[in-house]
Amino acid sequence: MEVAFSPAADADLLALFGGERRSAHVRRAVAANPNTPVAVLRSLADDKDDQVRQAAAFNGATPGTLLAKLAGRSIDLAVLITMNPDVPNTVLNPLAQDSNPIIRSVSTGHRQARISLSGETP
Repeated sequence: MEVAFSPAADADLLALFGGERRSAHVRRAVAANPNTPVAVLRSLADDKDDQVRQAAAFNGATPGTLLAKLAGRSIDLAVLITMNPDVPNTVLNPLAQDSNPIIRSVSTGHRQARISLSGETP
């Protein structure tokens, strides 16, 4: 698990560790590692373990298209994605208009915090 989360782990090692035959703990570490290749993150986003999917959702390296897909799967994942500091506005803005009041509230709060901290435009 320590190696799987190491910033020094290379893409090939992370792909090996991210395989479905590895323990859920190791897959979680791989899903959280910002060096994990996008193809491995896509696979881990479909993992049977909730916490592996959550780690992929909070990984700053997970592409926006994959974050948007994950957000559509559950309220929990959508809320976690809105709290991801690296979530692109192209994902965050639609979540701020979601029909679910929890998702909408958390997303709106994150958007407002971003705007006030960085001077971004909505």
